[in-house]
Amino acid sequence: MDLAPYRGTAAAGDTAVATSCTAGSLPDYGSLPPETNSARIHAGPGSAPMLAAAQAWDTLADDLYVAAASYRSVIAALAGGSWLGPASASMAAAAASYVGWMNATATQAEQVGA
Repeated sequence: MDLAPYRGTAAAGDTAVATSCTAGSLPDYGSLPPETNSARIHAGPGSAPMLAAAQAWDTLADDLYVAAASYRSVIAALAGGSWLGPASASMAAAAASYVGWMNATATQAEQVGA
């Protein structure tokens, strides 16, 4: 982790002493006045990056659900009609576990995006 931004430097407009930090440690926000910490927090990018990340997770979840449904449909069509036999059953079983993984991953992505 690059800690250079935290080592002995103050943000623009800071009149307080910067955070005390040694190599390999994290900044000590308790060494700064609350006003400085608050100003730094409120001067940040806001909620836009988190909202964009949540939207990306939701999009991923939707794409995984669509892919899983598509796989399920294709497997059913192949195994139930044009491709019969032990190879078909083996492929359907292998693909079913993959479809299960996609659904589980989509559920987790949906929860992360919520």
